[in-house]
Amino acid sequence: MNLVEITEPSMVQDSLKMFKLLQEKGSMTMETVLMRKDGTKIPIFLNAVGLPNQRYMAFCTDIAERKWAEKAAQENELHYRSLFDNTLEGVAVHKIILDSNGVPCDYQFLEINPAFEKMTGLVRKDTLGKTVCEVIPNIEQTLIECYGKVALTGVPDHFEDYVEALDTVFEIFVYRNAPMQFTTNFNDVTERRRAEVNLGESEERLRDFIDETPAGYFFVDNEGRFKSVNSAWLRMHGYESDEEIIGQNFSITQPDDGIEYAEKVVKEVLNGEEIQSGEAARKCKDGSIRFHVYSAHPVWMKGEIIGLEGFLVDNTEHRRAEGELKKERVQLNTLLHTIPDLVWLKDNNGVYLSCNPSFERFWVLRSRTS
Repeated sequence: MNLVEITEPSMVQDSLKMFKLLQEKGSMTMETVLMRKDGTKIPIFLNAVGLPNQRYMAFCTDIAERKWAEKAAQENELHYRSLFDNTLEGVAVHKIILDSNGVPCDYQFLEINPAFEKMTGLVRKDTLGKTVCEVIPNIEQTLIECYGKVALTGVPDHFEDYVEALDTVFEIFVYRNAPMQFTTNFNDVTERRRAEVNLGESEERLRDFIDETPAGYFFVDNEGRFKSVNSAWLRMHGYESDEEIIGQNFSITQPDDGIEYAEKVVKEVLNGEEIQSGEAARKCKDGSIRFHVYSAHPVWMKGEIIGLEGFLVDNTEHRRAEGELKKERVQLNTLLHTIPDLVWLKDNNGVYLSCNPSFERFWVLRSRTS
């Protein structure tokens, strides 16, 4: 049996060419595939030397495991290349450059992905192999120092950087991938940061509105403790600073005979109910009792009620005015019922609408005598 007979069919022609070369050169090496008796294939490394009388001697090494490892490495390379090219994050691989004193002074672009090109405007073919100082002459030295620290120490870093030329905020993760090298992962967080700024400004406007409104604002957590009140609330209760009230239980502002009612209202709101309008009494810092109308609703966060908030409007003077008016009506009614003078009320048609007892007695007596 010769070597050709046990060579994998697709490799026969290559093997014949190599043996011809062996005859010409006197030695040769090659990789080929042999066939076992059972038909399984064996990749081998063949090292052959020529001998007298057209003979040769060959040494075969089984390289099946090496081939398997190479195939696996190739598949991994394809896999990671696909991830590298298709990830939404901008990814770049760099080599740090040191000056004569061993201090990071520049870095070279080794690889960048399409997302990095899109985010930064740098073109791969014009960037690879160049240094950042060549590509971006006005690069901040502090950024080079930061990347250099990661490349030299192996300690990863995470920060945000605003690039004025692009008017873009990048969230950057940087780590060492090999000695004297580092990889950066870029995320464009510009819109998120702008949204946070807008949200912060909206919250500040809301806080200003709440603090300037004449209605008393309060926020009570689900443990019944004051977490926030505005200036109007402090004035209504006679406090000078919110430090006197924050962290206190809401019962501190309730009259003794109103605590049970207040606890019932707080429980209802913390269970998800809203109160559009209610009326209650409050106890001020000096112990005096005043009155107000109020509204309250639950505060939700991530699907859970974390407390309640609402507004108070003082109606103490209104209640006092109503009380005085009621008192005057009682006094007037008493007067009308006790004076001997005749008092009556008619409409425009002369029909009696009401009268006092003296008038009633007069007309009863008159009708009897007539």
